[in-house]
Amino acid sequence: MRRKDLGKCQYCEKGLSIVSGEVIYGPGRYADLRFYACLPCKAWVGTHKGTLIPLGTVANAALRRARSGAHVAFDQLWREGRTTRSGAYRWMRRALGLKKYEAHIALFNEAQCRALIQEVEALEAPRG
Repeated sequence: MRRKDLGKCQYCEKGLSIVSGEVIYGPGRYADLRFYACLPCKAWVGTHKGTLIPLGTVANAALRRARSGAHVAFDQLWREGRTTRSGAYRWMRRALGLKKYEAHIALFNEAQCRALIQEVEALEAPRG
């Protein structure tokens, strides 16, 4: 994405702005981080520190909550030592039928987040 063409908001189709974390989170918070944002929609995505490379796709509050919930469910697979982090991502790709470049929760929509949570819950369900 070139600096002149920052892309459009997936919710309202207006152009995105680059803002500091202070604009989103308030004075003194995340001033050194940059975000692509649509302020009227309260939709944004962070960038890799020190770059303008987005971490994923722009998300509104509902999608941010869905992604957060998906991360909570998914991350327990590797944080609790049941598998390695790379093993968990391989499992995710198989479970959701994703290519490697698609298997990032920061790229997911709400339906994909729900599907991932359901797949994790199915792993946890007693078999019998």
